Amino acid sequence: MKSSTQADLFNGVLETGMRALVILNAFRSIDLDRDELGLLDYFVVHTSQAGGPSDIHPTGPSSFSEYHIRRRRIDDGIQLLQRIRLIEVVADHERGIVFRAGDDAPAFVDLLRTTYNRELVKRSEWLREQCAENSSFLKGLRCLIERWSIEFQEREAPGASE
Repeated sequence: MKSSTQADLFNGVLETGMRALVILNAFRSIDLDRDELGLLDYFVVHTSQAGGPSDIHPTGPSSFSEYHIRRRRIDDGIQLLQRIRLIEVVADHERGIVFRAGDDAPAFVDLLRTTYNRELVKRSEWLREQCAENSSFLKGLRCLIERWSIEFQEREAPGASE
């Protein structure tokens, strides 16, 4: 029960939606698809794993599983913020559905003054800078997640050595 409560602390619909908004605001000139947003949502709080600033959320042996938990909640968070026009959902002929910060997002994000939210903004901007400097940065993050998935599956497989 405790681990479920801890997972919900940072991964509820509102929290996930707010992180998505902060990320989309930092990436204002770039539309992000669901996979990219999910990837950035994980690494915005675990930036040290991407070679960046220290993590905002504690990192433990099961931190990787947070990525999969969050991905399921991103859609609900986006829908919540779309209703109040902070996030726009757009159809892209090549990429499918993509997301962008709404017109009021910059002003709203500027109102987020807690230390936690300011750190989210800084790390979102760091991620954006990395993407601007290295066109394969997101691909590298995706490779990290895929590698961790394989390692986790091997570790959890029946008969795996401990």
